Amino acid sequence: MMKSIQYVPKTGKSERELLEQFRGRDGKFVDPEFPASSRSLFVQTEAPVGHVPVDEVQWLRPSEFVPKLAHGRQPQLFVDGANPSDVVQGALGDCWFLSALSCVASRRDLLRNLFASTEYGSQGIYTIRFYKNGRWKYVSIDDRIPCSPSGEPLYARCKDVCEIWVMLIEKAYAKMHGRCYRNLETGAMTYALKDLTGGDPHLVNLMDPQTRDECENGFLWQKLKLWMKQNSLCGCSYSVSKGEARHQESDGGILKGHAYSIVDLKEYRDLRFLQVRNPWGRKEWTGRWADFAPEWEKLRERYPDAPDWMLNYIPENDGTFWMLFEDFSKYFNMLFICIRFPPSWSEELLRGRWEAAFNSGGCPDKRNLWWTSPIYKLTVSTRTQFSISMSQWDARCYGNKSSEIHHEAQWNRYDNAIGFLVTTVGAIAHAIKRSENGLDSSLRAGDVVARGYPFKRDRDVSLQVFPLVLDPSGGPYAVIAMTHTPNVDGKFYLTVRSNKPVKIEQIHMSGSAALEYLKEAEEEEEEEEEEEEDEPDEFLKTVLGPEEAFIEKPAVIRLQQPDILELCNRHVTCEPVIFKDTDNEYRYYDAEFPAEEQSIFMDPSNPSAAVQLAALDDKVQNIRWLRPFQISYDSLEVKLGTERPKLYPKDSQVIHPHVCMGALANSWFVGALAMLVTRPELVRKLFVGYSSPSCENCGIFTVRFYKNGKWVNVTVDDRLPATMQGNFLFSRSQKGTELWLPILEKAYAKLHGCYELLYQGSVQYALKDLTGGLPQKLKFSDPDVEARIKNGMLWKEIVQLLKSESLVGCAIQNNRGARERYMGLEPLQCYSVIDSKELDLVEIGEKMHERDSILRLLKIRNPWPKGSWTGPWSPKSDRWVEYDRVASLCGQEGNGEEGSFWMWDQDFFNLFDTLSICRIFKDPWRCTRMKGKWFKPTKSPAPHRGTAMGPPTSREPAAWLSNPQFHLFVKEKTPCVIILSQRDSRAHRDDPSWVPNSYEAGIGFAVAKMSTVVEKGARMRKSDLIAFSHFRKDRDVSLPFTLQLSPADSPYVVFPMTHEKGMAGEFFLNVWHKKEIFIRGGEVVLVDEAAGSELDEDPWEEFVPQEHEEFDPDMFGQVGSSSQRAGTTLKEEVKPTVSQAMARSERKEGGGDVFKALLTLCSELGPRLSMEERRSLASALGLDS
Repeated sequence: MMKSIQYVPKTGKSERELLEQFRGRDGKFVDPEFPASSRSLFVQTEAPVGHVPVDEVQWLRPSEFVPKLAHGRQPQLFVDGANPSDVVQGALGDCWFLSALSCVASRRDLLRNLFASTEYGSQGIYTIRFYKNGRWKYVSIDDRIPCSPSGEPLYARCKDVCEIWVMLIEKAYAKMHGRCYRNLETGAMTYALKDLTGGDPHLVNLMDPQTRDECENGFLWQKLKLWMKQNSLCGCSYSVSKGEARHQESDGGILKGHAYSIVDLKEYRDLRFLQVRNPWGRKEWTGRWADFAPEWEKLRERYPDAPDWMLNYIPENDGTFWMLFEDFSKYFNMLFICIRFPPSWSEELLRGRWEAAFNSGGCPDKRNLWWTSPIYKLTVSTRTQFSISMSQWDARCYGNKSSEIHHEAQWNRYDNAIGFLVTTVGAIAHAIKRSENGLDSSLRAGDVVARGYPFKRDRDVSLQVFPLVLDPSGGPYAVIAMTHTPNVDGKFYLTVRSNKPVKIEQIHMSGSAALEYLKEAEEEEEEEEEEEEDEPDEFLKTVLGPEEAFIEKPAVIRLQQPDILELCNRHVTCEPVIFKDTDNEYRYYDAEFPAEEQSIFMDPSNPSAAVQLAALDDKVQNIRWLRPFQISYDSLEVKLGTERPKLYPKDSQVIHPHVCMGALANSWFVGALAMLVTRPELVRKLFVGYSSPSCENCGIFTVRFYKNGKWVNVTVDDRLPATMQGNFLFSRSQKGTELWLPILEKAYAKLHGCYELLYQGSVQYALKDLTGGLPQKLKFSDPDVEARIKNGMLWKEIVQLLKSESLVGCAIQNNRGARERYMGLEPLQCYSVIDSKELDLVEIGEKMHERDSILRLLKIRNPWPKGSWTGPWSPKSDRWVEYDRVASLCGQEGNGEEGSFWMWDQDFFNLFDTLSICRIFKDPWRCTRMKGKWFKPTKSPAPHRGTAMGPPTSREPAAWLSNPQFHLFVKEKTPCVIILSQRDSRAHRDDPSWVPNSYEAGIGFAVAKMSTVVEKGARMRKSDLIAFSHFRKDRDVSLPFTLQLSPADSPYVVFPMTHEKGMAGEFFLNVWHKKEIFIRGGEVVLVDEAAGSELDEDPWEEFVPQEHEEFDPDMFGQVGSSSQRAGTTLKEEVKPTVSQAMARSERKEGGGDVFKALLTLCSELGPRLSMEERRSLASALGLDS
């Protein structure tokens, strides 16, 4: 027997040699490697149940059976080309392969590319090629096909019996996989798609929560459109678990455990259709818009303007059917994608192998020498998109030796669980250096740039995020090919595709190589230090706009307004939807947030139950969606046509500060916007890529919000909910022609799902979402805040905040009496503090005011139509006449600024009871953002790192150290603000028990020196910590002061924690700092072994987590360093505390010990004072005893 022909040149020379050597009695080619016998049909020699008996199977050539079945017609490779409906499955369970083949049939160039040679087809020999193990393999076959006793092909065939391409490809594929048809039973459609095209396969789980969100908001539909436009291939199935019966029909006729191909996508009005095909050629979808469904019968009646493809559709029982996208995402649970790349992309194939005890280091765990695994260095010179996939040798294939025949091949038999990581060479070098110093050598989460799907025993793994965009500033990068278990043998190949040139080289990392790299990197950093100072900080880079669009946008038909199409392409990565409007102009339509009730109500099927939109009354069915030019305005200029609605005035003009709420109970969000508009530049920054009047003319706006630790862009059209009279239904600017408020509100509603989901909220939440800053809420009734009001500290903090251009608001939340008491102020209404004056009346030549020479005034802006101050220093107060120099300095010579008024500080603190603050960080402040998870404890006696172990307890004094940890390294002294957040509760709105602003987990964090943790471990007390936050059942928690970090105490450790053990979940850590810091996540500090002994007392006292309404006071004027806390400011602050301590001692409480009483009270303020600081303070206050 001759050797297997794996590679046949396209010239056909090898085919001629085969013909000369292996001719049958009819003079045609007979393949000796795939004989006409039972061993080519079955793994076992006996036929399975239901199959034609072996002795009755005929092996016939197409020239023998086609004329009999086709009334004398002759066989042809293709008849009038090929299309997906040609493929018909036979008695073999290879629907996974045939569905992929149906997808390929939609691309004739791909299909013909499979036939490497048909030159000698008339003599019974064909050569077909497949992409296998990283290269194209050529398989030569004869054309003898297994047939039934009646002469019909047993397995796959074309719908037209004269057409033979399907059966030839199936036979060649069977020969390549163990030389046996039966080896094609059961498989993965992604495998077949890659084998047929050489593309990059991806599997999308439609049941995944994130994918479900993409189905509901339309993002997955947009991606499907883009994939199809880019000629990628798509398939689907309803996958079943192991042991579950296959090919059972669902209630919609979809077969479980069966693969289908997606043939086409169509849109009409708000209907989104997919054309799906069953390779059986029968058994179709039976739901809405199925073949012969009533929707087709009533089509012309209901949709007289339907497109031709709908009007001319002829249903057939051929396995091909249409279904709505909503039904598709319900009845299928797996989506298969094979991405095809443009010719402009380059491709690099990297072959490698793992050898036990040599270069098989396993996964990046501290127990493994993972950096010994094959590493490939990527060097990019410009911002580059990547697709990376890794594969191991196909288990179904018949091996490397041509004589080897595996009749028991298993398609999913893989001993090695494989995966790959994309990181930086620097991260690998640092890990090796830590290992040589005896420290944890794990690769941290913050070091991972991207990765393939989690380690799995599979043939192929691809990037979880596609495409991967790498910037030269973060490199050089490295791809590590890994197995989960170390010390194994195996072969693999990496496929690296990129849209720009990239340098790829294999490197070997050792201790000396790592040290050499670190030395070179430090020298480069010194050389580039001056250049880096001129670069915009990372925070600004983040907010400049969206990432590069996916690959290259597909060609789109040019419309009458190509400039509008071009503008839309800058805002959305998918193909934009553009229609003519009522004024005959083309405008953008947002398909993800349609002008329907589902965009307004949580339950569109029962909108009258929307109690949070009670202001709509029974008119919920009469909502209109209007463009701004269709809205009714009171402005005479608009009616005369001399003024058009616009987003906001030009940069040189002030945005109108007054706002009006509509039918939606979202005063918390509108109130935050009212504070934001005091800083017009912050409003303008929210609109990404805005250009006037282009965006208004096109009706497209992109708004950014800070959500779950990052900036998120939301694109909307300008169709706004309106009443039947044509007025705005929801919030608007009092100057109605300014659209910034209703557009922002619509984008915020889209971000959360619908308008109704904006009811109930916190001004602090909205401020953070709008600015990315640090929001806080102060209640004047809190003892600490009350003390700061009395000693003047809160006044100083407000002045400092206004100078730093932060946002300050105030409100009356507790309606304590008659309305006359408030002198025109409206309770439950948010006002903005925009200016302050502290005047020495004697110095400016004025008389005393209320027996005081110092006059402190705050300027308040009232953004609402009503609620202006009428008391002392109000716009019409006689005080301005009496104190004319004060009036001049405050700009109150006339009636002052419209909507604004001044208040005496004592009136301000007496009438308002709540202060809302949002600290805006400006240059040189920078933010480092980290993401992590708390995991549920396992049954293991020792908790794993990252486990949600809660705070320390006397029962488990060392367990809390297994909480997630982040290490902060500083080179220079720097102030630092730390914010811990959990995912927004509105993301769980699908939960029936969901309550707005409710959080199950109370969260908090502690900060300590690493040296202290290493030295004391479980023996640590609160006094050993630098700081800790209160635990709150809230979205965000932060410290009530600014930390000062010093290189002498570096590194520091931050412990994010939950208030109860086992509260698993995701969290986000934002660290603001002025000087450069370096943060590593996921490390475990080395703890003193002796530190695990039991304690007599709990190191932290018991606590009750606070609900989200109770916000801790924020002391922006204070810092958490001993040098700044032990001064006069702190003395003034704790004077009331000292007085209480003296009183307690006189009553003989605490044994009459003033110092103990003082310490007790100080401890109630939290760990802001160390023991030494308390002693120093006691001495300074005369309490040396």
